[in-house]
Amino acid sequence: MVQIQKIMMLGEQLCLDFINAVGWHPNESMCVEYLTSYSVFIQWCQKTEIINTEQASFFLEESRKRSVEADEVIKRVIELRKSVFRILLAVIAKDTPNEQDIDLLNSEIARVLPFSKLQYTDNQFIWKRAKETKNLDWMLSIIVNDIIELLTSNKLERLKVCDDDNCGWIFLDMSKNKSRRWCSMQDCGNRAKARRHYYNKKISKNEETE
Repeated sequence: MVQIQKIMMLGEQLCLDFINAVGWHPNESMCVEYLTSYSVFIQWCQKTEIINTEQASFFLEESRKRSVEADEVIKRVIELRKSVFRILLAVIAKDTPNEQDIDLLNSEIARVLPFSKLQYTDNQFIWKRAKETKNLDWMLSIIVNDIIELLTSNKLERLKVCDDDNCGWIFLDMSKNKSRRWCSMQDCGNRAKARRHYYNKKISKNEETE
């Protein structure tokens, strides 16, 4: 659980917390992968309440029996996260997303869409996930549905990437004046504050010696 304990939920939406499950995302030399295995991914899904304890136990037990399939799922998880990260960076920069990234997302949508279904109840339509199957990638249906919800919503204008160039965490700025700059003031915000303090102190010291 060490890696999972490092993961903070700061994106304001499930799929953003999924994308942020990596440290120092844009910097290849510093990048730290948190979802290092299928079992860790299951722990993350439990932490985000995609699945409960009973479901987590089921998937962990199944993954031990079907290790090759589990390894394939975690590869898909990482590739999906990377592709959606690039798509959202393009959205934030008002650029056109890479077609290959959109193709990969569409491929995952086609694979996990059967795990959800449209229901009509109480005079309204509900997009509801089916009961868990024996598929080791069942939980991806929830993540992919949330990605679709975000990309087709009016919330895209509130998407931001942390001002720390090495961080790369993406979040929805839900503040009234859209002034949020950092993934967390306690993390990247405090580091920036410390850097400014050090720089100003150094400038003042240099001025005193002149």
